[in-house]
Amino acid sequence: MSKLKEYRLKNNLTQAQMAEVLGITLRAYRNYEKGLRQIPYKILSKFLYIRNDKKDREISKILEEYIKEGEYTIW
Repeated sequence: MSKLKEYRLKNNLTQAQMAEVLGITLRAYRNYEKGLRQIPYKILSKFLYIRNDKKDREISKILEEYIKEGEYTIW
């Protein structure tokens, strides 16, 4: 299961809700979650601003993992 999906399910969010929060289309989000497209760094960084609480640490870890694995692109 992808880290994006894990986070989404853990927080009881739908794919549509995640897409809306990130300012992207549902189709784009689904492709990122399924691993069909690389997630742009700009989109991953938006996770840092979704919540202003403890969840930031978890989101930061996800972002760091993608960066370490080289699974990001810069727009």
